[in-house]
Amino acid sequence: MSEDLSALLAGQHDIQGRISRSVENMKKMGMANINLSAVETRIHILDQLWEKFEAQHEQLRNAYKDKYNDSEYVKSDLFDITENTYVQQRSVFAEYANSFRLAPSKLPQSSDQSDRAPKTSLPRLQLKKFLGAYEDWPPFRDLFLSVIGDAAISNVERFHYLRSCLQGPAETLIRPLFVTGENYDRAWAILSKHYKNKKELIRSNFAAFTAVAKMKGDTADELSRIHHAVTTAVNAQESIGRPILSHGMDLFNFLVVEMFDPRTRLEWESYNSNSLEPPEHETLTDFISKRILTLKAAKPKSNQVSGDSTQSAKSHFAKQDNAQCAMCKGKHALMLCPEFKAKSANERKSFVDTNRLCYNCLGNHLIAKCQSTQTCLTCKARHHSTLHEAYTQTKPPEASVLSAVQHADSGKATLLATARVIVADRYGDPRPARALIDQGSEVSIISEALVQRLLISRVRSSLSILGVGGSKPGATKGKVKLDLTSAATGARLNVEAFILPRLSLYRGPSTKRTFQWSHFAGLQLADPQFLANDPVELLLGAEVCAIIFEDGLRKNGPSAPIAQKTSLGWILSGGRDASSPEDSRCSLLCTIDHDLVDLVRRFWEQEKEPSSPAALTPDEERCEDLFVRTHTRTATGRYVVRLPFVKTPPSLAETRKPAERLLNAMERKGARDSRFEELYRSFIQEYEDLQHMEPVNPSENNEPNTCYLPHHGVFRESSSTTKLRVVFNGSQRTGSGDSLNDHLLAGPNLLPNLADVLLRWRRHRFVLI
Repeated sequence: MSEDLSALLAGQHDIQGRISRSVENMKKMGMANINLSAVETRIHILDQLWEKFEAQHEQLRNAYKDKYNDSEYVKSDLFDITENTYVQQRSVFAEYANSFRLAPSKLPQSSDQSDRAPKTSLPRLQLKKFLGAYEDWPPFRDLFLSVIGDAAISNVERFHYLRSCLQGPAETLIRPLFVTGENYDRAWAILSKHYKNKKELIRSNFAAFTAVAKMKGDTADELSRIHHAVTTAVNAQESIGRPILSHGMDLFNFLVVEMFDPRTRLEWESYNSNSLEPPEHETLTDFISKRILTLKAAKPKSNQVSGDSTQSAKSHFAKQDNAQCAMCKGKHALMLCPEFKAKSANERKSFVDTNRLCYNCLGNHLIAKCQSTQTCLTCKARHHSTLHEAYTQTKPPEASVLSAVQHADSGKATLLATARVIVADRYGDPRPARALIDQGSEVSIISEALVQRLLISRVRSSLSILGVGGSKPGATKGKVKLDLTSAATGARLNVEAFILPRLSLYRGPSTKRTFQWSHFAGLQLADPQFLANDPVELLLGAEVCAIIFEDGLRKNGPSAPIAQKTSLGWILSGGRDASSPEDSRCSLLCTIDHDLVDLVRRFWEQEKEPSSPAALTPDEERCEDLFVRTHTRTATGRYVVRLPFVKTPPSLAETRKPAERLLNAMERKGARDSRFEELYRSFIQEYEDLQHMEPVNPSENNEPNTCYLPHHGVFRESSSTTKLRVVFNGSQRTGSGDSLNDHLLAGPNLLPNLADVLLRWRRHRFVLI
């Protein structure tokens, strides 16, 4: 039983869709293929669909009385909607049929008519788009009437052509009219009445003329530009029956002369010096034409040098500094601007970034092109002194994970703890090496030269290196695993070491003196040749020290080194006889920079393809849940959404006054600008027609739960689409100190993640644009 009901309901929805697409499907045939027979066939099919829809409607009412009233079919009012759609579609078909019946029949041409037909085919006229500018209406009107008005087509088709040519405000004027034969005459009358406004046409013509820039020099091109503007303005005025020769000729001549450069103006005064009477317009245009010919004739021919070549010449003069502040547009440099100096260092740096100014001199160029030799007065870095604090506060984390350093300094020589070890190479053969034991290093490091001799495989690792004082001697070239054996004790270690091109300058003292330290007697030293000057090629860090250090320490005065017992043998470090000449000493440090670890981790997380959507905050989840539970849809398809208040609907005091004040401002602006007033009234009327707003009931003026939403219009004449954009301000502060937006939940961010958008290009082999 329920399956039969579902089938009938699905059939009704299918028929409703076919009825609503009837006219649209006929248009797909093309206007050339639509005739009276095709229209009558479409009407017959439409009537059959409606008869079937009515029959199934009666079947639903009679057979399924219990479930009929509770079904979505009844709640959505599908029958009434379909009935209205059927009537509208059939009326359009009837208009088409009537236009074909009234149109004269196309008879075959007689032989004498074909003989007089032109032998060549004229180019096809293309109807241009009319965007709503007053000065464009006369040419559009004449062209449309000549091409479409006299054609043997119906008014319905003329209306289609007319709508396809209109955009912007012009299309808005006739948007409410349905495409029928009767409405074509009404639409054309609306357009003609609106744009047959000589006052606006005159204003547009002279506004375009006065916007023409003055001549920049005494050249034929510049004078030709002025001549073209003059001719255009004269012809435009004559086309609307207001010729300049009869209305304001003297004023127009004055405006034309004002556009001349000084040299051309001098020539004009000389040309017209014989008469004290105001010059005629023909005299002025005659002078301009002759002057253009003279300048073209006087222009030298560049036969020997190509037009693209340029010549340079040195000039010795002082350039006037017309500095303009990038922030307040005043006649001073940005560094002297009080508004700029009043901002914090971070705000100043943000302003420089936004306006793409030079960080060093604050000029209007990039720092790579800065020619100034001045630098920061505080740190001597290449940035302006007013930005110093911003650079010191926002210093980026060091881009390194590991750091190993060596620092040379003159002074007294000191022994460093070294050991002789045996390292197994790729084939297991022993390779001797000298190791430095450094508790100040968090990791172990090996030289590139030793790795090359060992021929062992490495794992990729490119990490920046930090030294004492934050210096950066380089970056690691990978890491290796080593099998070490002490040459003194035979103890074995497994060490993971990072590779650097070079480790330490320490080579031991270059002397042949023999030192007598009694406290070392009988000890098995880890490096018996501790005075040798062969290089250190392996650094054992703190993690190795924790393994090899053992109990045992021997001292013998402040100037003698100490001996520390390790599993590698006794290591020596510390003071030595100062009489031995030494020109440098080494200080080594290796540490992990955790800032870069976090930086690299965040980088890979950003590059990683998101596996799941970002989690919503509690407020976002609450807003989403409120929308799911409360939104509805009317029978006409419009959504009804409840405002997501944070708490119960608030009482916003005195919301009417700000809204009324802005409304009055819009009316005053419309009184000054007729174009703005026209677009604004059209928008308000459209909102009222769409029932987005309704007139205020005087009895509801003081309702505590009533909120008046202020609005204002943003007018942009240069916009090619929407010249007037109306903004509704939900952030307007009320008498209670808060706004409507303060009491609403924001909801989740509906924009896609930028990184996800960019990564989509990597997920597919082909991309269609």
